[in-house]
Amino acid sequence: MGSGESEHVKEEMVDIMIYLLRLADKLSIDLDQTVTDKLIKNAEKHPENGWLLHFVTWHFLILIVDTISSGVSLVIE
Repeated sequence: MGSGESEHVKEEMVDIMIYLLRLADKLSIDLDQTVTDKLIKNAEKHPENGWLLHFVTWHFLILIVDTISSGVSLVIE
């Protein structure tokens, strides 16, 4: 995939993500809980596919975003 095509795909993916975030908000869907529930379900159903790693990664990312949002620096000096 060329860089121009890659950039177009990125932009389309972001458009879809924005749409889904807005839709979840309109429908009062708690995405953090919904993704957590789905990752747990996938980990139980398909343990051989590494879904537990996805679950841990998702929660680690949430922790980082929450930490940054609260104004706490993640820089270790």
